[in-house]
Amino acid sequence: MKKTPWVLLVLLLFAFGLRLYGVSRLSLRGDEAATVFAVRRPWGEMLALFQGPTPFQPLYHILLRGLVRVAGDGELAARFLPITCGVLLLPLLYALARRLWGRRGHSIGLWAVGLAAINPMLIWDAQDNRMYPLLGLLSLATIYWASRVAQAPARRAWVAFVLCATAALYTHYLAAFTLLTANALFATLLWRQPRRGAALARWLSAQLAAVALFAPRLWDSLTAAATFTSDFLPALSAREMARRTLTGLTLGISLDARMAGALSPGFLTVGALGAHALWTEGRAAGRRLLAWLLTYALLPVAAIAAFSRWRFPIYDERYALLALPPVLLLLACGLAQVAARGWRRWLAVAGLIWIVAASAYALHSYYFDPAYRKGVDWRAYVARLLACARPGDLLIQNYPDPGLTYHLRERLPRVLLPESYPVDEAATVAALQRLLETHPRLWLQPQRYARWDAEGLVAAWLERHALRVAEERFRNVRLALYLPPGAHPEAYRPLEATLGDGIALLGYRLERRDEWERRRADDPLPAEPLATCAPGEDLTLTLLWRADAAIPASYTVFAHLYDAQMRLVTQHDGLPAEGAYPTGRWRVGEVIVDRHTLHVPADAARGECRLGVGMYLLESGVRLPARQGDALPPERTVWLQAVEIE
Repeated sequence: MKKTPWVLLVLLLFAFGLRLYGVSRLSLRGDEAATVFAVRRPWGEMLALFQGPTPFQPLYHILLRGLVRVAGDGELAARFLPITCGVLLLPLLYALARRLWGRRGHSIGLWAVGLAAINPMLIWDAQDNRMYPLLGLLSLATIYWASRVAQAPARRAWVAFVLCATAALYTHYLAAFTLLTANALFATLLWRQPRRGAALARWLSAQLAAVALFAPRLWDSLTAAATFTSDFLPALSAREMARRTLTGLTLGISLDARMAGALSPGFLTVGALGAHALWTEGRAAGRRLLAWLLTYALLPVAAIAAFSRWRFPIYDERYALLALPPVLLLLACGLAQVAARGWRRWLAVAGLIWIVAASAYALHSYYFDPAYRKGVDWRAYVARLLACARPGDLLIQNYPDPGLTYHLRERLPRVLLPESYPVDEAATVAALQRLLETHPRLWLQPQRYARWDAEGLVAAWLERHALRVAEERFRNVRLALYLPPGAHPEAYRPLEATLGDGIALLGYRLERRDEWERRRADDPLPAEPLATCAPGEDLTLTLLWRADAAIPASYTVFAHLYDAQMRLVTQHDGLPAEGAYPTGRWRVGEVIVDRHTLHVPADAARGECRLGVGMYLLESGVRLPARQGDALPPERTVWLQAVEIE
């Protein structure tokens, strides 16, 4: 007992270190950055965000605003509040164990604190600038003081419960499920009280006081709960919710489902050992405590599942954290059996090794595996963008993700397109055309989202009006560089050729497809088109067309490679822009970028070949007449160049 404070302090420092590790290297996710932008607003504007039936409550933002004003809004400063809340949860968990188990509680409490210190889900949540660690802390405090109110008439417990419950309600709507759980737990304790009437009166008055303090937000919150809806989270079956709750509460969300499923039985075994110990050792008192813990663990998840069925899907592993304290206490009760004799001791030792090893594996995955990096690595994305940017460049942000805005911080001109949802196609196209005419290079962060640019309008327009010369991929997001053809004549070989009466071929690019796909933004463009290729290679041919007159029909483009005997080696026929922009839709004066892929057969004979292009009407197969300079090729083909197959 005398060593308990020191052991607890060491565990808290260890937990703080795990939650602090690597946090300043993590880019802020979109929701985290949006929270920073919200607290940087003037007081009135920030509080206005929570007026009416909004999906969030204001307390976390109010607390974070004070911290940001003192420490700045860097990644560590923005996350220090949830880290602190995540650490403070641990001694409160210890206090609850002492409250429930009495003198035995110090051992079980220390085991619970140790489990919480290495819990991957708690660490993930603590390193996220959102209100959920504060909600978890206040929810646990509400349950703790509810147990005190039920068992003792102390005024301090009554006041503490009222303040914690009110603060939880001002933090998140999920606090309503905490109060529901507190009422169920109070009912299990009430019947053992000698003065049930007085205890019930204390309990009801405490809840009425909390509701009264929450009155300014009560009506708006009830309205939001009844009317607000979202399709952000998927609908899940009850079985899938149960599986994700088990793996999420024990191993976090940094393992694939198969691995998490393989590791979770060890936690179930230790939990079953703890339940067995309560059932057999404590007799009636132990069985009541087991029922209390199971009620505490199951009711919040059941309430979330019921709401998801009744209103709209809200299940997320981090919401299920409301049920984590009793799970940790049950696991701690199982690990405490290392002090027992016989099979229970050895099972507890094996369970301890399993839990530590599984948690370490999950944490290693979270800390070091890029596949489980939290959100988009906007820090690396912006660093790469700024390293390759040149004066006059502009970034087109295709979706208003605050994470990109936060990390870019006005260091490069940026515009959001589309500007709003629903998409105004005409206004978006007009804006793109202006940008193409006024900037030497355009960067695009293409990102489709169901409630923004769901059809990929911006990316598709740039693909057929600008030369995409590089594209780099990051996790869940891309960075593409486009050159306006008029501003970069060096990017293509010029031509003076026409097809029919109204289609001009201004130039082309020819390159190996793998080199085109691998090209990075700072790689120089080849000065000349590709002159040689090998059997089995894919070639990318980019054509630049201009509509000089209205085009009444939809023509098919052909790109053919012939050998010296005019035998066809390979070809690609298709509508322009990979079928997305037929000639009948071209506007007079419009320049169109049209890309084709030619596959050189693996058995192609070596020798010099000729590459030619043109157009024909698919229904008849008749080609448009071709003019190349002063020549009128009888093949109705514009001959581009020779290509040597080596």
